[in-house]
Amino acid sequence: MARITSYHPLARYPRGPWANVASPPPPYLDSSCRREPDFEHPFPAITGLCRKGKTASFLVGERIAYFTVGRAHRLTAIFKIEASFSSHEDANTRWYQPHSLPPPRNVIVHGSEPVPYELTCGFYKGENKVIVRPGEGRDPVQLVQEWDGLYRKRMGEAQHVHVCRVLFVEVEHPPELTEDGAARVFPGRRFPGTQNPKKENERVIDALAAELCITLRVATT
Repeated sequence: MARITSYHPLARYPRGPWANVASPPPPYLDSSCRREPDFEHPFPAITGLCRKGKTASFLVGERIAYFTVGRAHRLTAIFKIEASFSSHEDANTRWYQPHSLPPPRNVIVHGSEPVPYELTCGFYKGENKVIVRPGEGRDPVQLVQEWDGLYRKRMGEAQHVHVCRVLFVEVEHPPELTEDGAARVFPGRRFPGTQNPKKENERVIDALAAELCITLRVATT
């Protein structure tokens, strides 16, 4: 099966601190301090940090397409779930360490640090959806500590980790799926909801690749 989901890219926040550093990061990386997911990692992970239990039902072998939020639906990545684990620590000790790899940014274990403030969008939304920025006694370092604390709380509520193989990733100039393209690709003839990613027919992923003229890597074991 397949899933269609979304994330908030740095490019959505052109006035964020990330855009003012000497060497800005790729504009279509995730904008948070824990990069859900971490598109720069060779084997990224899907966790519950952003949607808590909504990704817990994803299955090994499923292919996941990541689009940017907003009016322009840009396809940034397609993953295939390689293995699933019941906790962040389990994923690290049973998968990343045996493969001699550091964990992705969104796998929270000892030694895994959040992204510095200057490489993020510059704010987070608290549990009450209020936007929190530096200021009024809160410097950028403190903000990231609070932001990371929120993710750690969510990790405790949704421990699962899906380790993924990258079939496609483009964080500089991801292709855009138009409304007409979505009508050709999806059974409902429109772009689906992504907040609670439902199962899609496996053929949707191949149709996306064909529509956007991208070549998927072979997912060997």
